[in-house]
Amino acid sequence: MDGRITLIAGLTALFAVGSVNAATCPLSPPSLVHTDINDETGHTFFLYSSPVITWDQAQACVAALPAQSGVPAHLATITSSSENQWIVDELLLNVGVPRLALTQVWGGGFQLVGADEPDEGWRWVNNEGPIPVPGSSLTLGYSNWSPAPNLEPNNTGGIEEHLTLGRFSDDLGRWNDEGSAPGSIGGFIVEYDTPRTTTAGCILIGTSRVCTTIEGQELTFPPGTFNSDSSITFTAYEFTDPRVNTSGRCVDRRPLTLFDDPVFNLPGNVSGKLVIPSHLCGSPKFVVVRAVGTNISIPRGVVVTESHTDIILPDNIFDCNAPIPPAGSPQQLDVGVWQSLDATEMWEFDPAIPDSRFDDGTAAELTTACASTLIKTRAKSNFVSGLHIDFGPLVPIGSAAEYFEVVALIQYKISLVRQSVVQARILGRISNANGQAMLSQLDAAAAALTANNPVLARKKIQDFLNKVNSSTYSVTLTNPFNFNGDHLARGENIRFTLSQKAIPFKPVP
Repeated sequence: MDGRITLIAGLTALFAVGSVNAATCPLSPPSLVHTDINDETGHTFFLYSSPVITWDQAQACVAALPAQSGVPAHLATITSSSENQWIVDELLLNVGVPRLALTQVWGGGFQLVGADEPDEGWRWVNNEGPIPVPGSSLTLGYSNWSPAPNLEPNNTGGIEEHLTLGRFSDDLGRWNDEGSAPGSIGGFIVEYDTPRTTTAGCILIGTSRVCTTIEGQELTFPPGTFNSDSSITFTAYEFTDPRVNTSGRCVDRRPLTLFDDPVFNLPGNVSGKLVIPSHLCGSPKFVVVRAVGTNISIPRGVVVTESHTDIILPDNIFDCNAPIPPAGSPQQLDVGVWQSLDATEMWEFDPAIPDSRFDDGTAAELTTACASTLIKTRAKSNFVSGLHIDFGPLVPIGSAAEYFEVVALIQYKISLVRQSVVQARILGRISNANGQAMLSQLDAAAAALTANNPVLARKKIQDFLNKVNSSTYSVTLTNPFNFNGDHLARGENIRFTLSQKAIPFKPVP
C-alpha cells in the first residue's frame, strides 16, 4: 500500500507556550529512570521515579528543570496514538518489563476547576488544548481513556483531577484520572518540545534543507530559507472525524473547526483555529501537524512536504493513487490539505471572492501529485494528512453528478488563484503585463470548463504555470506574502485535479 501525500508550504513563527506550578517539589528529589528522543517528533522525554508524589508536586519539579535549547520542560502531553504507544514502549517498559515498581505515572492532563464531573473540562498543560472524553460534550480529538469496565475518567472519591498512564497492567497506555490513590503513583513523565535547528534534525541535501516532522512526513525547504539562527518545532494532533460513517462517507455536511480554544491563539490574541470545509472529511482519522518556525523566510518558491499516509495512519480507508483505478472515484483518494495558522491569510477566507458551496472553511486542498501528494503555500502552517474530498451521500460514487461536482470545485479553485493574481498586481509584486496574461489564462480555463472541455482547461492552466515560472516577483518586507509560491501551489493543484479527477471521469459524450 502506497498512500503518500506531499504538501508544499512555507512556515513562519507560531507562539510560545508554558505552564504554571503551585506546589513545591519534594525534598527527596525524583530520580531519573530513563530518557529517550521520540524520532517521530524530535521531542525529548524523561521518566522520573518519585513514589507517592502528587501531580502538583510533579509540576513543581518540572518547573525547576533547566531549559533545553531555550525550551522549558513540561509534563508530557499526548496528542496522537503513535506518541502514546511510543511512551509505553520506550519509557514505561524495558524489554517488556515495567521500569517502575509503581507503574502509574503522571502525565500533563488536568481537569479545570469547577468543571462538570467526571468528563468535562480536561486540558493539556503547555497550552496544547482540550482532552476529549467519550460521551462528553467534547468528542473530537485523540484520547485513550480506559473503557468499561474501568470507564475512566470516573472521579473516584470526588478528587480525581489529573491524568495518569500505567494504571492498568493489561494495557499500560490506557489513561486514568487519579487523585484518590496517591500510593499507587510511581513517578512522572517530562517532555521537552526541542526545536530542530538547521544543523540538528534538518539535514542538508544539495542546497535544500529536509526536516522530519513526524514519522512518515518530511518538509523540504528551498535554498535560502534558513540561517544560523533558524529553528523549527512540530506538534502532531490526531483526530477522528465525527462527520464520517463506517464506510468513509461524510454524512454530516458541515465544516469542522479545530483549535478554537483560546490556548491556540496567536500573538495579538489572533485566533489560531483551523476550519476544514464540509467537502473535506477524514478517512476516518486524520492528523494535523502544526509547525512552529523561528527566523525562517520563504519569500518565493515552495516547501515540499511528503506525507506517507500509510505510515502516519495505517488503518485509514483511502490511499492516494494516481491514476485512479477504473472502478475508483475522485472522492476516494487521500488528499493533502494546508492552512495558515492565521486563517485570515487564506483566500478561502476572503469575502471579496464570490460565494460558493465550497467556501465554508478556511483550509485549502492543494494536492499536486499522488504517490506523493503535494501542496504549495507560503506562510504559517497546519499540515493535514488523512482527508478525502467528499460531496456527500447525494452525490453517488461513479455518477455523472460526481464529475460535475469536481468541475464546480475546480471553478472555485480558479476563482481563488485569480484573486491572488489580482492582489499581486495591485501590490506591485508582479508587472501589470504579466498579471494580465495570468488572468487571461485563468479566465480561459474557467470558460473551457463552462463549455465542458476539461482538456482545454488543463492546457490553459499549464500556460498559466508557464507564465508564473517565467515572471519576476518582487519581494517586500512590509508585505512578505509569498505570491510566487501561492500561484505555483494553487495552479499545480488545479492541473492535477483536472488530470486525475476530471478528464478521466468526463461523461460520454
